[in-house]
Amino acid sequence: RAMLLPHQVVVTEPVSVPLAAIYTGLFMAFVSNVRYQLLQGVVEPCMVDGAFIRIEALVDDGGKLRERIAGRIRFSKKLVIILIRWGNGLLGSWIAIGGMRAFGLQKLKE
Repeated sequence: RAMLLPHQVVVTEPVSVPLAAIYTGLFMAFVSNVRYQLLQGVVEPCMVDGAFIRIEALVDDGGKLRERIAGRIRFSKKLVIILIRWGNGLLGSWIAIGGMRAFGLQKLKE
């Protein structure tokens, strides 16, 4: 980065690359894996799908869901899942950076 942006001021101290790699590998193996397993095994099928099944039942008009409403419900469900996954990614980043700071793998210059 210093070669490409020579005028950029670095605000962090250099860290041990092997230790950062070990931390990142362990983080991905345990923390990220558990978060994604819960997200795709519990949150999406039980909570999101369950909520949208109830919504479809509420707007169902005698067994025939009007196509326009059904399309909006499908779009809304996709949007909710995208937002949940995006939030999960932000949460993972926040946890990863917090862990790196806690273990001294990311330090700001004083």
